[in-house]
Amino acid sequence: MKKLIYGAFFVSMLAFFSVSVAQDLPRLFSGRIQTVDNASDTIAVRTGDNTMAFQISRETRIKTDFGEDVPFNQLKATMSVVVEYMKEGDTIHPLSVKVNTLPSGYASNRKLQQLCGVIQTVEEGEKILSFRMG
Repeated sequence: MKKLIYGAFFVSMLAFFSVSVAQDLPRLFSGRIQTVDNASDTIAVRTGDNTMAFQISRETRIKTDFGEDVPFNQLKATMSVVVEYMKEGDTIHPLSVKVNTLPSGYASNRKLQQLCGVIQTVEEGEKILSFRMG
């Protein structure tokens, strides 16, 4: 009987712990910005039939695909974004907004090529990297 009680207790604690850990993981929502409210620092992002509103705070990072910072006032309707957020009950806390700056269909139209070689020069001002193949 003790084994049954201990087993039930262990299973219930495991279930409780796994649910609490799952709620702590960041979530992603991608789509196009429908509206930008500069007065309340809020954006509405839509994908298909789903729309989510995000209150952007000072802690929310807004960056491009290339890691460049984007001020909130430069967000515009129709921009493609991916929002990483945490949800606590009914409250949504956006952690980051990544603005897609690559052309539509860029990755699907291009074949990725792998280049191997030895780096010869790096020009930081121009952001040029030259290398020798082979």
